Amino acid sequence: MNIVSATMFRNCVVAILILSGWVFSQKGPNDARPRVNMPSETVGVDEIVRTLITAFDDVDVVALDDTHKRKVDSDLRIRLIRAPGFAEKVHLIVIEFANTADQSILDRYINGEDLPLTQLQKVWRNTCCPAVWDSPVYAEFLTAVRDVNNSVPANKRIRVLAGDPPAGTPATQRDASAVSVLKEQGLDKAGKALVIYGGGHLNYLNGAITKGLQAWRPGRTLVVFIQGGQDPEYRQFDKALKSVRRPVLFSVTRSPFNNISADFFGRGSKALVNGVWVDVVPNPGVTVGQVADAFVYFGGSPDIETFVRPLR
Repeated sequence: MNIVSATMFRNCVVAILILSGWVFSQKGPNDARPRVNMPSETVGVDEIVRTLITAFDDVDVVALDDTHKRKVDSDLRIRLIRAPGFAEKVHLIVIEFANTADQSILDRYINGEDLPLTQLQKVWRNTCCPAVWDSPVYAEFLTAVRDVNNSVPANKRIRVLAGDPPAGTPATQRDASAVSVLKEQGLDKAGKALVIYGGGHLNYLNGAITKGLQAWRPGRTLVVFIQGGQDPEYRQFDKALKSVRRPVLFSVTRSPFNNISADFFGRGSKALVNGVWVDVVPNPGVTVGQVADAFVYFGGSPDIETFVRPLR
């Protein structure tokens, strides 16, 4: 689940745009990348959040990857949904850590109804991976959305959609479920959604959710991965970035980042394949530009290694 698996425009006008920011070029319908103008480097959590919110002006979906139970991932997405302006643009969030059969429980909680914890827990325990979603960071996210909804008019409320089918469903149906939920719950032409899933579901090479979204709406999804760690391979990014502050948001579809190997991603981690946890085997020869559109990069900060374990 946590495996992280455009051509330059040929005129001077676009060249200027590339120098001043990001331009994701489009190819064929299934390979299309979003065209989003953003700063070449956005530094600091608050600025990163503002930039991600602005990106919704150009795309329908921001797909934000989740290294499960990691604190920096949780902190960033909570800052994002709490930020002024998010609820103005985005009214749908699709999450991996809740099941479709208990959507009514999720709706009631998100809209402010007081529910006992044992009832709310059904939304993440009746899934493929209850031991993973029992981490407090997921309950905290739902509470944060609930708080936002309590502070905005009813017509501005965010709906959190369970993306995972209930426990016992074949693992091969998990990704199709997330795409189906978005289609069925009204992501119309003007709609905007935040999708929060493990990177294995979102990467451009074999992420079935992104592939499904691309087939439906080519070039309308921005895939953002949260990266960083102690692996020496990350120093390639530090050398290429102008800013020394972290975290920093930047495109990985531009040089030199689009040529950096992604072989080391997922090293030492495991992925859920057909209901069985297996060691991640990197795809040789894959570059980071083939995996995602952008990174939020935390560098070698010790915080990147902080995981919040399930309560027992």
